[in-house]
Amino acid sequence: MRKLLPTWLLAIALTAGCYMLVDALREGAERPGAIPSAAIVAMLVGVVVGNLLPKESRWKAGSRSIIKGAIPLAIVFMGAGLDLSVLADPRVGFGGLAVTFVAIGAALALGIFAARALGLSRNTQLLLGVGTAICGSSAIIATSPMIDAEEDELVLTVATVNLMGLVAMFAIPPLAHALGLTEQASGILAGTTIHAIPQAIAAGDAMGDTAATFATLFKLVRVSMLAPVVLLVGALARKHSAKSNSDEARARTALVPWFLWGFAALAILHSFELIEFAVALPGIESAPLSGMLKSIGKALLAVAMIAIGFELPLAQMVGVGGRAIFAGLLSTAGLIAVVVGLLSAAL
Repeated sequence: MRKLLPTWLLAIALTAGCYMLVDALREGAERPGAIPSAAIVAMLVGVVVGNLLPKESRWKAGSRSIIKGAIPLAIVFMGAGLDLSVLADPRVGFGGLAVTFVAIGAALALGIFAARALGLSRNTQLLLGVGTAICGSSAIIATSPMIDAEEDELVLTVATVNLMGLVAMFAIPPLAHALGLTEQASGILAGTTIHAIPQAIAAGDAMGDTAATFATLFKLVRVSMLAPVVLLVGALARKHSAKSNSDEARARTALVPWFLWGFAALAILHSFELIEFAVALPGIESAPLSGMLKSIGKALLAVAMIAIGFELPLAQMVGVGGRAIFAGLLSTAGLIAVVVGLLSAAL
């Protein structure tokens, strides 16, 4: 733990600086909502600082421990902001779920066909499709053993989806504003199109508390589909060996993350007003526990975004092949267009 402490302290200090910077910018801005959220600023700061840090294993180990520890807790605490009664509206509940499932299928198809049209390998097609459809790097890493992907195919697609996730994270908030989407629709747009979980939540947070909660919810719906989609991709790759069967068994049991259940539990408690009692902490004004948990979740997200930035080497991002970048852009842009069309019809 002592080796990890410097990275944690640096990430927390940088996060505090990001919050102060965003607060100062919003205080003097004519349109405070146009200022990026602390989580998005934290990603930029993390990328810059991470590429200046010495390439020592302790920094990498520290940033990975932050990502592993902070993101799940941030997601769980975001559940304290969701009132499940809003999902009773068919346009929001059923409509949002319908948009999400259509978006998953569209993303998988767009990723595969875009990569195929640009002459990328079959494994790269499948990995790009599943990374765009579900949850970026995690989905790619989970899928790669199912299709015997080569290391260069894995690196290429991980770099591509990370780059596309960054692009989408910055593009979605101004796009949603330009289209005049409600916070609910904006959150669904972020949750159903952005590749990685923290990127989707950060984009939602930039559009408001409701948008952040809905981005988290519908992103988790996508994450919950990781196991079935991995198995589908395995079937598409025609993997029927004994090794494939063992991988499939593991996929069924291990690919639904625990934090999804934690998010749901807090959402249920909040919906039944069981965590609305006031809590007073030293030096902090009394506030409902649900609001306090959500604020903690947003702070943890910002710390995690710093650490994710530490993990994104600019040289690798710039070195992604042109055809892979173009395929990623086509699939991501196509997915966003599909979801915007669906939202205009469903909501």
